[in-house]
Amino acid sequence: MDLPAAPTAEKHHRRLTEINPERIYVEGQMKSMKSYAQELREEVRNKAKNITLGKRDIDMQKSVIIAKNNYEAAQAREDTLRVAINENSKEAKRISIGIHRGEYLSANWQNKFDLLNNIEKRITEIEIEKKSPCAFPFSLLPAHRNSR
Repeated sequence: MDLPAAPTAEKHHRRLTEINPERIYVEGQMKSMKSYAQELREEVRNKAKNITLGKRDIDMQKSVIIAKNNYEAAQAREDTLRVAINENSKEAKRISIGIHRGEYLSANWQNKFDLLNNIEKRITEIEIEKKSPCAFPFSLLPAHRNSR
């Protein structure tokens, strides 16, 4: 079996020329690979951008949900406090009315008590006058009137 002869310089030179079909094919494949690699880089960059934007959107939505929940909880607490304040206000008014009524009744009772004492005192004076031998009405004397 004969071994193929080593390529001569001329054959070697022909392989590297610009019109060599193998060279044109390889260079075309390399351009195609570079173009494909560039497309992949762009695709990865776009996906990374979309992932970053999506994460930011999710974080913002999460923040909005948390803020909304906090607001609703505060609103519910405010409503509860408002009901309690209204109930306490009604109770305070009721108690205040009771205090005023009690003071009125106490003053009215004291007035009636003083009137009763004056009537009893007058009855006692009249009984004493009745029993006295001289039926002089001491109650008509100016000094006696001022002592009451």
